This record gives sequence, structure tokens and C-alpha cells, in this order.
Amino acid sequence: MGKKKNKTNDVAEYLTVTQAADNAHKAQTQAEENRTIEVQTEMIGRGFAFVLDTIIKPVLPAVIKGLKASAYHQRAQVELERGRQEIEKEKLRAAERRLKFDKDVQERKQEVAEEAAEELHRAMVKAEAHRVANGGN
Repeated sequence: MGKKKNKTNDVAEYLTVTQAADNAHKAQTQAEENRTIEVQTEMIGRGFAFVLDTIIKPVLPAVIKGLKASAYHQRAQVELERGRQEIEKEKLRAAERRLKFDKDVQERKQEVAEEAAEELHRAMVKAEAHRVANGGN
């Protein structure tokens, strides 16, 4: 029986050592993976910094100027269009005023013509009355 107990202890000790070795291997693998991730992250960061420093930063001022110029251009186009619309509105108002003025002038001409016709008629009536009063000639 003593041997059996030793075998059980040996198996338990073997399992403990095996589990400890497995845990150590897992920890080492995890540490290596973490280090790989750190290295990759650092490389990505350096790559991004390189792209930022060599590509983006040099053209960024020009891009910003271009965007600002585009915004100014768009605002100028909007203002220009507003100005054009205002000119068209003013042309329409001027045409309306001109039509009203022409209508008023036409009405006044009609009134003057009617008044002149009435005056002429009165003058002809007076002349006829004067001719009849003076003997018919």
C-alpha cells in the first residue's frame, strides 16, 4: 500500500508541476503576445506620425486655404446671386412704375382732350350764338 500512496502523490505532483508549467507557458505566451501588440502599436504610431509629418502637415495649410477660399467663393456666389435677383426685382419695379406713368399720362391726355373738346364745343356754341345775334352771318 505504501507504493500506491507514493504513486498517487507522484501523479498529483506530476499534475501540479505540469499545470504550473502550462500556466507558466501560457503566461509567457501572453507576455509575448502583449509585447508583439506593443511593438505593432508603436510601429503603427510611428507610421502615423511619419504620414502626419511628411504628408499631412505640409499640405494642411494649403488645404485649409483652399477650403476657406471655397467658402469665400461660395459666399461671394450667393451674394452675387442675391445682387442679380435684387437687380431683376428693381427692373420689374421700374417697369411697373413706367407702365403706371404711361397709363397716367394716357389718362391725362384723355382728360385734356376731353376738356379741349368741351372748350371747342363751348367756343363753337358761343360763335354760333354771336353770329345769330349779329344778324346771321
